[in-house]
Amino acid sequence: MALTTTIGAVDADSYATLAEYQARAAAMGWTLSGTDGGDEINLRRAAVVIDSTYTFRGDKATAEQALEWPRVDGIGYGALAYYDPYPIRSDEIPAPVKAAQMEMAHLIQGGADPLATFDGAVKREKLDVIEVEYTGGKARPRFTAVDRILRHYIIGGPGQVGLVRA
Repeated sequence: MALTTTIGAVDADSYATLAEYQARAAAMGWTLSGTDGGDEINLRRAAVVIDSTYTFRGDKATAEQALEWPRVDGIGYGALAYYDPYPIRSDEIPAPVKAAQMEMAHLIQGGADPLATFDGAVKREKLDVIEVEYTGGKARPRFTAVDRILRHYIIGGPGQVGLVRA
């Protein structure tokens, strides 16, 4: 099933096109899945990860759009001017957002599962009649390359809350 990359579409499922992903892979020396269908699946999953993991500056341009981009300034007046010195038009997807999605798609293809459920780790020790059980959280993996690509567009970082001065 072909990707839907129409900006602001109600059925959009990817920021980057398959051709953009294949071109970036060639430029970066990546080996892709070997099938267009496999690469499209990785791009779709990566878009879900990007949209569900990061809190972007501004607001969605329309309530109907499927993905988090395009964005507006938070007041609804068009260009998102947070990425100095160039404003981002409300009808465009910044190149770094596409790059982050493609990076995540490549990581997913390599075996990363950023959508996996992480349960706490349990360790039980027993010595004679004494038994001790430890429960600790298992941290979610960090994708530093993606974090850095998106740093100008997000509020805080993954799992952080953005603060606004009154």
